[in-house]
Amino acid sequence: MSQRNDSSVMAWAAAISAVAMIAHLNGGKAIRDALYLSNYHVSWLPWMMIVTALVTMLVTLAASSAMRRFGPARVVPAAYLASAGLHLVECGLLGSPNRGAAAVVLYLHISAAPVFISGFWSILSEGTDPRANRRQMARAAFAGSVGGVMGGVLAWSGDLAVRLLVLAGLDLICAVATFTLGGSRGDERALPEGPAVDASPSSMLSGRGMFRSAPYLGYLAIAMALFAASAALLEYCFKAQVQSSFPAQADLQKVFAKFYTSTALASLLVQLVVSRWALRRIGLVPTAAALPAGVVLTGAGALVAPGLTTAAIARGSEFVIRNSLFRSAYEPLFNAIPSRLKNASKAMVDVGCYKLGDIFGASVAKALLVFGALVAARLQLISAIALSAGGLVLARLIHVGYQETLRKNLAAGGVTIPI
Repeated sequence: MSQRNDSSVMAWAAAISAVAMIAHLNGGKAIRDALYLSNYHVSWLPWMMIVTALVTMLVTLAASSAMRRFGPARVVPAAYLASAGLHLVECGLLGSPNRGAAAVVLYLHISAAPVFISGFWSILSEGTDPRANRRQMARAAFAGSVGGVMGGVLAWSGDLAVRLLVLAGLDLICAVATFTLGGSRGDERALPEGPAVDASPSSMLSGRGMFRSAPYLGYLAIAMALFAASAALLEYCFKAQVQSSFPAQADLQKVFAKFYTSTALASLLVQLVVSRWALRRIGLVPTAAALPAGVVLTGAGALVAPGLTTAAIARGSEFVIRNSLFRSAYEPLFNAIPSRLKNASKAMVDVGCYKLGDIFGASVAKALLVFGALVAARLQLISAIALSAGGLVLARLIHVGYQETLRKNLAAGGVTIPI
């Protein structure tokens, strides 16, 4: 009976965590985008993307080191408490003469949120039964999709300061729920750790330590950078179209709220109808490859018929596939490596390398503006398509490397039953 109660508590804590953190992320993105674009011209956006990527990479290094030392079950709740406090600071900045300062701080803040979400997935993956872990991840991904819809609705209307306070409240819920989830999981250090790995910040920054122990992580890291660069280019194209069509903050708020609500709802539907079938029938890597394939197709459509609608479809499809098919397939790929390597490297691969891609994509978007807005928009779309096509090529190498690493670590006793 006690074990059943513990499982029930863990399931509820995981679901509440996923709902609250994705609601916070989606609502925060809509508020962030509207506030920033109502204070700054879109041509400044690539610089903001580069700065936030650099700041987030520093946060990622610190988070990886902390998770290696203390475990994600301790680090993630503390991070969400700090995030709630920062939202209170942002509320204060809204009342200052320069509202642009609040826009910059909020942009930096929300852009760092995926670091803590990565830690949440690490907590989920630390159970002793890998098959149960996979089921829990699927349920959490579904709950997160529900949270994404709630977050979009949250940003729809109302006073900006009140919405920031609501975001702070969601952070507090995340802190309590992840603390409960970590306690029900137990101490991750009791899990089999496999061979020792140098996971110091300098080693993680260079990538040699973790790539030497699991070479397929290198392919994953490159793929994440390519996908991020492609997404950054699509994001700029979409936001440039939005600002040119809706310059007022109230209109921007409604547009972004509608966008994030509709894409979150679409993610939920895909999660319900397609994700489980795809994982079972075609496997992890082919399901994850739907992300670059979708960008190639919708990006080509936006190239043939340029405009706000096709730009929104291209950006929205990337968002939907990333938060449904891709996320459900990508997370279990880390179960082929020992827990200790996973905790030290996961944030670097799926957040740090993603931010490197952000920097590259934003730099390309900014550089292409020298050709003028119209020509630059087409070149940005072509670049996004080419980068995603490169990710499709890498998919085969990732698949082979995953299988080889899984077999090696199963034989060495570093991991348990394969997923």
